[in-house]
Amino acid sequence: MIYVLFGSQSGTAKLYAERLVYFFRKKHRLDSQLINLKDISSPSSLLRCVRNNDKERTHVLIFIVATYGFGRPTQNAEAFHNWLKCESSRTNGGSISLDSACYAVLGLGDSCYEDFAAMGDFTDKNIGNIGGRRILELVKIDADDSPDVQENVFIKWKESLMKKIQPLGINEQTLMNVEEDTLPFSVIFENHTNQYPLQSVENAFLFDAKQSPVVRYRYLCPNAIELVFSTKGLDSRGNYLPGSTANVSPLNNLEVVSKVAENLGLHLEQRFSFEKNKAFLREEPPFPTPCTIRTALLKYCDLNARPHAEFLEELSYYCKGFDGGSSEFTTVGEALFSAHEPRFHNLSTFFYLVPKIVPRSYTIASSPLANPNEVCLCVKLVRDIKVSSEGKPVHGLASGYFESVCTDFESGKSVGIDVSIAPSAFGNLAAELEEGPIVMVAAGTGIAPMRGIIEHRKLLEITSHKIMIFLGFRSKEYFLYKEEFVEPLLAEQNITLFTAFSRSRVAAKNPNRYVQHLLEEQAETLRKHLSSHKNAKIAVCGSRNLCHNVRETLNIILGVDVIGGMAEESKYITEVFDS
Repeated sequence: MIYVLFGSQSGTAKLYAERLVYFFRKKHRLDSQLINLKDISSPSSLLRCVRNNDKERTHVLIFIVATYGFGRPTQNAEAFHNWLKCESSRTNGGSISLDSACYAVLGLGDSCYEDFAAMGDFTDKNIGNIGGRRILELVKIDADDSPDVQENVFIKWKESLMKKIQPLGINEQTLMNVEEDTLPFSVIFENHTNQYPLQSVENAFLFDAKQSPVVRYRYLCPNAIELVFSTKGLDSRGNYLPGSTANVSPLNNLEVVSKVAENLGLHLEQRFSFEKNKAFLREEPPFPTPCTIRTALLKYCDLNARPHAEFLEELSYYCKGFDGGSSEFTTVGEALFSAHEPRFHNLSTFFYLVPKIVPRSYTIASSPLANPNEVCLCVKLVRDIKVSSEGKPVHGLASGYFESVCTDFESGKSVGIDVSIAPSAFGNLAAELEEGPIVMVAAGTGIAPMRGIIEHRKLLEITSHKIMIFLGFRSKEYFLYKEEFVEPLLAEQNITLFTAFSRSRVAAKNPNRYVQHLLEEQAETLRKHLSSHKNAKIAVCGSRNLCHNVRETLNIILGVDVIGGMAEESKYITEVFDS
């Protein structure tokens, strides 16, 4: 038996796990189970995976685990992490032994952060410590790599894993009897005779999000908006800290939704439910039902995502003349539009394989002290980041969603967004403003947490420790919140501001001037500033390139050991967003 166990925060690790299980069941007809690590909260629950009535069977445990925050497990894997740490640390041996089980681990993380894929390292080491037999070395997928690289890493790992599993004889022992019986649920369309109760599905962000009314918005520059929403109905109402994370679930474009439904031969208002397959009772359906086809395609299926290999293979199997091995499709929607009469073996297969919408995370740009009933987001609008096979620009899902929200709000419609608020390292920084001096570095919409923290500090009337702020923008036209970041006002708060404009007329004589150049110019001042207090902190927020370049620059100025030590003590804080 093969067990694929996942620890996922926003859904990426779960998607990889689902793809792997589908690969085992569909392509190799291997009996495999998908397990949420929230169900593995004690030693006995893990033992049930490897001890059953058929003791002769070989069992393989495959862990696909993401790292959340700064080296922490995802919320659904916290209990698993805690007991595994306890079991592994026992000097006389723990209460369980996995001597009958083989295992492998795929770790997900982001090398822009300290403790890259730390949950993968932890799981790989400690499952071995309690008796598991590793059949494949730990592999990590880095969010800092391009989507193509990440996909290639997964495919190579999947193929290497299969080569290790085949000699174990699992294919002879656990061959599935019914080839078509590979999905944990089936789609049942509702009518007046069969109606189903609402099914709950656990997902820390997507399905716990609350609808929050939009209060106002404004353009801060040509490619960024400030959007303010009400905290009414949120559990964290008035209690969040500036710099906390707002996780927003965007919606697909309704025109794309309608076209996909038409191509699939579906009616938007048709209601359906998921009915569980008794062979896979542990596996949850991908989203709550009953719901309409419109809701499923609009709210849960990411039609703007890049289609993965299993999705394209399934589509090509049922569509004549469709090349499932083609890499030219930039979105799921485009692939469906390109297929002639796209059909799946059943609708269950489509909903199982289609990528799901992952919430987008934004660092809050306001203080609850300014208005406890409102939260402010600073959002970059990413346009034309892809080009379709037809040569047409493809906008980012979240950017298109936010622009449509603003358009609807402008027309007088009552508009809300699905959002949940979570803690973050920048939120911790806001709670420690009296502990020591701070250096803040940001570019573009990375200014968001800095703006919120400074507003918070001002309202608390804290001026005891100096703050140095280094900000980078394309030009003065793109200087966000410039009316607030005025040197006389900042000086009153014991704050010094440094700015760099990379594409202004002044910069034309000295092109490509960024924040790291400001840091180099202020190297001596930075050394004195940060060495003046043992609790000095550095906070960096911006694109991946910015965070990499700032880290390299500060390594030169302060020393690799100093920056590394600050990071280990949570005094070097980084927040990365995809530009």
